[in-house]
Amino acid sequence: MRTNTSGTEQWWASLSAGEKQFIWALMHMIKGAKYSQIVEVARAARKWESGLAFFIKARLMHQRPRRRRSQWIISCQSNAHSR
Repeated sequence: MRTNTSGTEQWWASLSAGEKQFIWALMHMIKGAKYSQIVEVARAARKWESGLAFFIKARLMHQRPRRRRSQWIISCQSNAHSR
């Protein structure tokens, strides 16, 4: 199976530090819950881990690149006339 590591690295590099910390902490919490003594918690954590991994791969990694607001601003001179 081939993986696209350059796309993954580019996606991860484009995230802000807060987004990276949130995703890392969330996945770390889920991985810890997989080893819970409570069977229902461990089972749910396994489902959440696979669901979150799929969401990250399917939705976040393959979404269009974000556009910065400055790209949407079109400059024009209000006193210029075209003939």
